[in-house]
Amino acid sequence: MRSVRLALRRLVPAEVRLQIYRTRNYANRRRKGQQRRVARKSSTRFHEAVQMTVSQPIFKTELSANKIQNLKRAAAEIDEVVVPPDKIFSFWNIVPRPTKANGFSEGRSLIDGELVGEFGGGLCQLSGIIYHVSLLAGLNCLERHAHSVDLYTEETRFAPLGTDATVVYGYKDLLVENTLPSPLKFEFDIEENSLTCRLLCAAEIVRAELSTEVQVCAHGKHVIVKRVAMNGLSEIISDDFYRSPIERPTV
Repeated sequence: MRSVRLALRRLVPAEVRLQIYRTRNYANRRRKGQQRRVARKSSTRFHEAVQMTVSQPIFKTELSANKIQNLKRAAAEIDEVVVPPDKIFSFWNIVPRPTKANGFSEGRSLIDGELVGEFGGGLCQLSGIIYHVSLLAGLNCLERHAHSVDLYTEETRFAPLGTDATVVYGYKDLLVENTLPSPLKFEFDIEENSLTCRLLCAAEIVRAELSTEVQVCAHGKHVIVKRVAMNGLSEIISDDFYRSPIERPTV
């Protein structure tokens, strides 16, 4: 399958591939009835209580300043969105295409298992922390993509294994359904060494418990994340395989 993808990349221009995928994804959402439920930006003031908070470290690298700029640029867009009940938060419906013209800088991105420089690099930490908060709040994630490779050691990991959510413009999105009885909003504090995500909502939220099962094999890790509800019942949230990297760079 990977050889087929590589062959298509050589034959089809990147911009054409992007438009094909965007059109296909839009059609799939319309077919599922999701597109009409996607939350839009709103000028409505939102002053509900903070119901959930998650913080992660931002590790120092040669491009961490650019990463922070990208995080702040995207967070400013998300800050204008309130998600009503039964509506859907879509990362790429809110955050513009990560280009220099749109105010993004070159950061580090994982593409085909390799770290490369790309405009908007580092945004996956923002989508990942939104996904993590959503899991803890009991929300329903309609679309989420794990990274293909686990680049981190336990010392350099900024999020629990299995709670990551990579986003690639036009290809991979993060969709979170508001299953709560009240509107919600995500807010962020972005400092030099930390990223904090807060979920604001009028409805009181009981923090769910997550359990992670990791099976290590020669070529990577099989990771299953389960969510445990208040009644003690658990559901499998994700079942992913992360390939082992050739090298483990510091992030």
